Order: sequence, then C-alpha cells, then structure tokens
Amino acid sequence: MGKDGKSITLNLRTKQSEADKKALVDQNVGWKTVNAKIDEVRDHLPETWFFKPEDIEASLYIWKTGPLAKLSRHLAERFMSDSWEMETVNGDKREMPATLENGYRFFQQIVEAFPFWKDVMKPDLERVFSGYVGGAARIDLKTSTQSIKDWLAQQLMISMATDPESAPTPLRSMGDGWQSVIRLAALEALTLYPELIRERVVLLLEEPETHLHPHLRRKIRKTLGDLATKGWTIIYTTHSSELVSFEDKMA
Repeated sequence: MGKDGKSITLNLRTKQSEADKKALVDQNVGWKTVNAKIDEVRDHLPETWFFKPEDIEASLYIWKTGPLAKLSRHLAERFMSDSWEMETVNGDKREMPATLENGYRFFQQIVEAFPFWKDVMKPDLERVFSGYVGGAARIDLKTSTQSIKDWLAQQLMISMATDPESAPTPLRSMGDGWQSVIRLAALEALTLYPELIRERVVLLLEEPETHLHPHLRRKIRKTLGDLATKGWTIIYTTHSSELVSFEDKMA
C-alpha cells in the first residue's frame, strides 16, 4: 500500500527497473533475495511419517524420526542429563551420570593399554601396512567413535512374552501382525512426550490393517482417531471396512 492509499504490486521474479525504483523511492518499498537454510525451512514444516506394511522394522529402528528411535534418544538424553544415585551390591551409592562417564573413559584407557594389542597386534599391523604404503603406518583403536549417549540410544528394545513364565520374544522375531500393532503402540506412547514431536505431524499409512485380526483393526481405528485429536493429520489407504464407517462420511 502506497502513501496515497493505492496498492503497489511488485513481481518478485523480476528486478525493479530504474524507473520503478525512482517512482517508489519515497514509498518505502523494496525487496531482496534471502536464501533460507534447510534447517530453518524444516523448522516450519510438519513432520511426516510414511508407514507401509513392508517397512515396519525400518520405521521403528532405522528411521531417525521413527517413534522408537525418538523414544530411545529421549531416554539417552535424560540418562546423561538427570542427576541420580545408584546403590551398588556393596551398599555404596554412586552418582550418575558422572560415574558412568568416568567408567567410559576408563574403558577407553584399558582397551588401548591391553598388552596383546599394544605389544603384539599393533606393531604387527603397523609393520605390515608400512611395507605396503612405503612409509610409517600408524594403527590405533578408536574407542571414542561412539559416545555414551549414542550407545544408549540404540539399547531400547521391545520384546513380548505371552505369560510371565515364558521367554520374551524380540520384536524382530515376531510376526508382521504383532510388529504392526507395536508400531502403532509406539506412536501412541510417543504422544505422552509432547516435547519429542512437532505440533504438526502428518502420518501417512498404507493399508495399516495388513496382517491384523478384525478386532485389532478396530483398535487401530481408535488409536488413529486419538492421535488426530492431539493435532496430528492422519491419512491412510485401506480396504478394510473396520477402518471406515458411514458415520465418518456423514460427519
């Protein structure tokens, strides 16, 4: 809007001509190109998850935005940031996470000081490699390639037992049906920690009823409805009547 109250329209794809600049010099109108960083753009985009019947394990364990991956990282961060005490079998109390950090540094030291490594294997490897590269090769053990927090973030494992007396079955060994249910349960569990998810989450599901019994399909429908009430956008394709109803169409 110019000073005379009339609208001023500028084409952002075309630079202003010299005549336009002179005409608009006292209108406080102008523009410049701004290149946003990808992280800045991502902060304003909804978080999107695409779940398919064949990517159950990947979406739980591998994806950085997967529900179990997020819960695992949250657990690791709290483990290393919260101050707490652990009582040992001798009755001593150890402060955490300081004791764990000291133990990790001690582990690094003893690995490098192991006699077989330091006095036998390390010199052997350096001699052999030096003969190939024509110089003095140095071989070291990199014990610090993974931080404690990174290691902890990989330790959240889900297993189930049909009764207290039976041995637990790891998730990766379960059938596709149970894995599908646990993936949705992980999604619901994630909503218990609002700080882990963006306000806008788009969940895309391809035939979530695959491998599931009818009563579990109805459970999925309720779970997805609960997620939608928390502000998530749920979009799914289905061939199951349990996941749709005439009431939804009339709403």
